[in-house]
This record gives sequence, C-alpha cells and structure tokens, in this order.
Amino acid sequence: MKQWLAAVMFFGAFAANAATDCAKPADGERPQHRVHWSTRSEIQSAGFDVFRAERADGDYVKLNDKPIPSATNSVRTREYEYVDYAIDPCKVYFYYVEAIGEKGNRMKLTEPQQAGPKSAAPAK
Repeated sequence: MKQWLAAVMFFGAFAANAATDCAKPADGERPQHRVHWSTRSEIQSAGFDVFRAERADGDYVKLNDKPIPSATNSVRTREYEYVDYAIDPCKVYFYYVEAIGEKGNRMKLTEPQQAGPKSAAPAK
C-alpha cells in the first residue's frame, strides 16, 4: 500500500505590494497577499486548500472555492501560488496550506505564515 504524502519544500505568504505601512496601493493596484509553496514530491495527492485567519491561533477560513489541483503522483519539484485579494491592507493575516489526498484525506501541509504591513504589530 502506498503512503500518501506531499512534502513541502517552501512556504511563504507576503504582501505583494511590499508596503511598509498600510498605505493604499498605487492607482490601479489592488491590495493582495500572495501565498507561495513548493513541493518536493506529491504521492496520491489531489490538491490543496488555502486557509486564512487574523490571528495565528485564530479561526481559519478556507479561501479557495475548489481545491487547487496538484501534480498527483509527481516526484519533481512543483510550485504553487494563491493570490488573496479579499484583504484589508492595514491588517496582519496568517495563512496555511492543507493537502488533499486522492481519497479525500487531508493533511496540514504548512504551519501558519504571517503576511501584512511591516509596521503592524503581529497578532498572537
């Protein structure tokens, strides 16, 4: 029997506008956070869900309507990204990624990662 596994290599979430405070983005830009992760391998993997909360130990809400498709049975490095446009640029948020197996089983793939204005005090 194969073991289900998605091995994460990198996980990061950051404010794409690189704001040092909560100033509005330049004209035409939408405030956003980009959540990036890469996997070393994906065995019997079906996809990923991204979750967000306003505190590291807070109530997390799933952001994506449908799972983000994975490479399924890949032993190659794969990179993924989710862009969160539903943010307040003056708030700090925490994100984590959950892997979904082919049989519907779930595994928290990453620990929460903070994103938001650099001048904001981190929420705990």
